Amino acid sequence: MAFHVYLGLWTNWSRGSIDGATLTLTKTSGNLLIAFVAFYIAFVASRFWRICCLIFHRVYSSPGLGDAVHQQHQIVLRNSATAEAGLLSLARILWAWRAGKKRKLLRPFLTAVFALCSLVAFTVAGGFSSSISTTVGNDVLLKSANCAHILPASNTSDATAWRSLLANKSNNAANYAQQCYGTSKSGLFECNRFVVDSIADISVDSNASCPFDDSICRSTASLRLDSGYVDSNDYLGVNAPENERVVWRYVLHCSPIKTDDYTSRSTHENITWYLYFPGRVVPNFNFRLRHLARPDADVFVVFLSGYGVTFNEPTMDDWYRADIPYSKATLFNENGILSLYHQRDAASPMACTEQVQWCNSAYPRDRGCGPLAGFVDAIYKAAPLFNLTTEDLELDRPVSTSKIGTRLLWAASVLRNNPTSLAQVIQFLGAKSLTSQARLFDGIQYTLAKNQWQNDVINWFSIALASVQQSFVDTVLGTGDQQVPSVRWPPANEHEQQICENQKIRDTAYTSFSFLGICITFGMGILICIISYALEPILEFCHKRGKGNQYAYLEWTNNASLQLHRLANEQPGPGKWYRCTEEVPTADPAISLSCLDITDLKHPVLTRPSSNLNTSAEQRLGGSDRPVSSTSSISWLGDVVQPDEHRSGLEDESIGLGRANIVDLLFINLTHSSTHPFILYVPNFAQVF
Repeated sequence: MAFHVYLGLWTNWSRGSIDGATLTLTKTSGNLLIAFVAFYIAFVASRFWRICCLIFHRVYSSPGLGDAVHQQHQIVLRNSATAEAGLLSLARILWAWRAGKKRKLLRPFLTAVFALCSLVAFTVAGGFSSSISTTVGNDVLLKSANCAHILPASNTSDATAWRSLLANKSNNAANYAQQCYGTSKSGLFECNRFVVDSIADISVDSNASCPFDDSICRSTASLRLDSGYVDSNDYLGVNAPENERVVWRYVLHCSPIKTDDYTSRSTHENITWYLYFPGRVVPNFNFRLRHLARPDADVFVVFLSGYGVTFNEPTMDDWYRADIPYSKATLFNENGILSLYHQRDAASPMACTEQVQWCNSAYPRDRGCGPLAGFVDAIYKAAPLFNLTTEDLELDRPVSTSKIGTRLLWAASVLRNNPTSLAQVIQFLGAKSLTSQARLFDGIQYTLAKNQWQNDVINWFSIALASVQQSFVDTVLGTGDQQVPSVRWPPANEHEQQICENQKIRDTAYTSFSFLGICITFGMGILICIISYALEPILEFCHKRGKGNQYAYLEWTNNASLQLHRLANEQPGPGKWYRCTEEVPTADPAISLSCLDITDLKHPVLTRPSSNLNTSAEQRLGGSDRPVSSTSSISWLGDVVQPDEHRSGLEDESIGLGRANIVDLLFINLTHSSTHPFILYVPNFAQVF
């Protein structure tokens, strides 16, 4: 069944005022929000990794000569956009240099571990992004224009419609109790309509004392069922803060009672009549119920009559009591003949007491509850706790001007005008309320449990509780039946209207989100994004004013891919490079850039036009007679070094350098200009002097 529900932001008071902030959307909109949150978390993960890379890069930055592993590590930190990309690049570095010194691999290894942890953490966070919905369940607020109490009517047409409506509600409650209550629930359908599947805190005492005079109970073991304290918010779905709730309690106490000495028999027109009365007849023909007197409870006597039903085996259940041989029936089975039995009593009685208690949750339980009493007495005795007077209760249409008083009157009216009592359950369901009906076929009652009467009473109790759950929802939903317009009590004031607008159910057709979870998710993400985008401008601001670690800032800037491209191509000659400390450097159109030389497919290098190379080398080394390798280029204080494959062929006698046969390292030199960094080439002096 589809319901109209409130879409938007509301407070689920079951979770508190802060954690209970809930956003309800349609299923489609909810799925889109969940997908967007997952995408958003992935984006935040990339910005978080950017922050970490900047921190690690500055921590590891050093103006001294660095080894190749260190510089590659720094370049990866600068240019990896995500933790996944960074982890992959760092793993390749570790694998490529696996034969080198392990100490040099410590930094990239630790960074790789951190990248892996970050990747796993944000992947899990993205996977659990739907928890902002699943943690709050499927609770929604009903939205109905037909909210009203349906009262019994005096005219015939309305009374018929009202009885038909209650009969339908009773059948629905019986079906729900069978599916969702007790250990024998079938579970064929989902019990996901009300805020809880069932009122589960039921206390069952199968060895209770007799609820009446001990002399009238058939057995020393009676059955007492107690619903416990049923919170109107937690169990019935009336959404309200804890200090504005009504707590209800229902107690049913039953026992089969004796018929001996309380039964008379008479015959009239060939019909045998049995009269049962626990007491004696007084002159005005009223029964004096001395043995069943309970001023603190409503008393009901339920009679079980077989009406021709026979039993396939004798049963001494205290209520059914079927052990009188009746006849033999011929059946198509291995024995062929089945012995049948019937009940001892034409109508076997069981007496029950029904008690109700009301509590105001704003007070401690020990002094915030009225006494256990019959339905009407319980309301009158609890009224002072809800700021109600006797006059308020005796109005034709009880109405209270206080919020808490309205909640008691509303709850009492819901229970009074719906089939929530034992008498109404039996009145509308009749024999269908007995669990023994499941074993009744073709007029024969098959094997019953030894405590069958207790199973029946527990079923009545479950149906009554299911009807209570259903009644609060049905009152808000109202009825569109135009045959009963004259017996509707719509909300009489703003307090009753507020109750109509705060009835919770569970509905999987909509999606509810924790608004607190959404705020935390987006708030933390926005904070991370702001920090990630603000860090570099802040560092740039400090750099321009000569503050902070200048080398660390310029190394971060020039380790960017486009700046590395500039450093690899910058050389003396026509043309000039600009924006050398920014994200994207630019150059004069006249600049001739290096090209990729793939003569050796296993060792590609950058080469420049030969004329430029020779001219540059001659100018820097002091003349054209200086020997310079045709396959190498050297930049001193501004140009890029291009050593050949074997790091040989370079001699500079004027400065006393011999042939270098080791790996030469480059690092960024800042002594020339803080706005135009360049690569400085220095061989390992310890090996060449």
